Amino acid sequence: MTALRLNCRWSGGRQNLEGITAETTLEDLIAQIWSLSGVEPSDQILRSGYPPTLIDMQDLSVSLSTAGITNGSLIAVETKSKKEFQTDETPIVDLTKAETASQSKKSSGMRRFDVPGDNHCLFYSIYFLMNEGVLEKSKARQLRATVGQYVMQPSSSFTELVLGKPQDDYAAWIQSNNSWGGAVEVKIFSNLYRVEIHAVDIMTGRIDKYNGGKYQQKIFLLYDGIHYDPLYWEFEEQGLPKQTAFQSDDMTSELGAVEIARVLQAARQYTDVSKFSIKCEVCAKYLEGDREAALHVQETGHMQFVEI
Repeated sequence: MTALRLNCRWSGGRQNLEGITAETTLEDLIAQIWSLSGVEPSDQILRSGYPPTLIDMQDLSVSLSTAGITNGSLIAVETKSKKEFQTDETPIVDLTKAETASQSKKSSGMRRFDVPGDNHCLFYSIYFLMNEGVLEKSKARQLRATVGQYVMQPSSSFTELVLGKPQDDYAAWIQSNNSWGGAVEVKIFSNLYRVEIHAVDIMTGRIDKYNGGKYQQKIFLLYDGIHYDPLYWEFEEQGLPKQTAFQSDDMTSELGAVEIARVLQAARQYTDVSKFSIKCEVCAKYLEGDREAALHVQETGHMQFVEI
């Protein structure tokens, strides 16, 4: 049997997996991850490779080789039981200058809405934020086609240099269910909806402001290194819709978003992709982390990587 060298990473640590072969089943892999991480099998979402790709866990009897898990892969563990999030320290104050004191007392603060981790998380999050907190997954997935159509417009500024591949190739690629949305797609959505998108990074607490200062409203994304979730403001009074868009100069929503990221950072609820050691399978160049990989894609158009 062919032995596999696999490394498992979860929010509480990282460790090599022992006794794993290409013939090991997904069920046995999940059981070993449970014993190491404490994340129960029913609560596990697993990704492998670089960029981390969702592992199909519908049939747990298949072998790791059949599941596409190769030697040297990192197995990233997420949990399904993430909850909508608020801390007691989230400020309860006016959202806008026009609100009255009585209205502000009804507001209960920023929340994290947990969207599925099935490669569509960015598209789910954007749909949720642009539809007052309503998520229709089938319609959200159609945003892939919207992005593809956008880059194909003659006036599009998203050239081959930006996309890392010809526009028509990118338009086809982004419509695949296996393709992840990232910074390029966030910028496209900001342009499409004419709204600032503020992506809050859990690991660093940094806010990446797409089209910051350009539009009158903003929306918030929470990013854990490989997954996006939307943030919204929930009112205590029942019957009111979730507030997902804010005035661009509103600081209360921003403070609430940063506070959520701060608490999750302390709980290590993120994946540090900056420490991934990867190799380009096209030219065999060794790279460190997602930033070097992104630069390599822009410079060469190479898109095939393996973690080492």
